[in-house]
Amino acid sequence: MELIKIEEWKRKNYFYYYLNRNNPTISCTINLDCTNIYNISKREKVPFIVTFMHALLSFINHFEQFRIRHISDEYIARYDRIDIAYIELNGNHNFINMITKYKESLKDFYEIFKENRKKRESILN
Repeated sequence: MELIKIEEWKRKNYFYYYLNRNNPTISCTINLDCTNIYNISKREKVPFIVTFMHALLSFINHFEQFRIRHISDEYIARYDRIDIAYIELNGNHNFINMITKYKESLKDFYEIFKENRKKRESILN
């Protein structure tokens, strides 16, 4: 992680513009052809959702702008990597928060995902 002073950051004008907006979000709905992701998941014997999360993280981590977070009034942080947080339904119909660290290799990412699942199961039992 690298700390950057907002006042010295080349994108500070954009930052301040959106910082004080009431709801600075963009939403869109698209038809997404997931055929390639589906084929990769079948070929690699990795669940579709894991393959999809990995593809999404690979895209996000490619762009510096997605790895930047506002952390204080004076600083932003540029992270080396963004991981994924998600929720899963546990055995008693409650949700449990999960985090899987991003790895460039789908196989490595899947191994971490499986380790997290084992930890979740041990907590529930």
